[in-house]
Amino acid sequence: MGSLLQDLKYGLRMLGKSPGLTMVALLSLALAIGANTAIFSFVNALILRSLPVEHPEALVIFGPGLASGNSDGFPDDDTWLFSYPIYREMQQRNQVFSGVAALSSFHNDLHGTVGGGGDLERMEAELVSGTYFDVLGVKPERGRLFTDADDQTLGGHPLAVISYKWWSSRFSRDPAVFSTVPSISSPG
Repeated sequence: MGSLLQDLKYGLRMLGKSPGLTMVALLSLALAIGANTAIFSFVNALILRSLPVEHPEALVIFGPGLASGNSDGFPDDDTWLFSYPIYREMQQRNQVFSGVAALSSFHNDLHGTVGGGGDLERMEAELVSGTYFDVLGVKPERGRLFTDADDQTLGGHPLAVISYKWWSSRFSRDPAVFSTVPSISSPG
């Protein structure tokens, strides 16, 4: 213990004799701590923190989940993209999973109006199967979510589920939004 205290005193004396080196060492330490904190925050948000669904540990994704799809064949020769009929086949023949859901493999940025009036606004959309919310165990704050029955009518009426965040920012959490079905349109 005595030698550790002597080493510490010696180190402090040496740092006091060269203030430039001391500043470089302290700045390097501060930058390293800041970088590590930022990296940990990023990893924590993406990997360590659980998804806000009922049983995140039980979710399985078919394929690597990296592909960005379209309807013109396989982008970058990626064959990990599944069609809707393949999803239905997996769902019907499933004997392993408690449920099977599908979502589009491409991001949809739309611009449209709500209720037929006003300026165009940016909307993010995700195409999902009727089983999507049930498989995730997500419950609606208001209104209802898609069901598998919504998928059964070929060419049936389109449905939309709005996020809590958008309901809060766009509609100020007005419950009257759910008393009528707002028309969501996209220009063109």
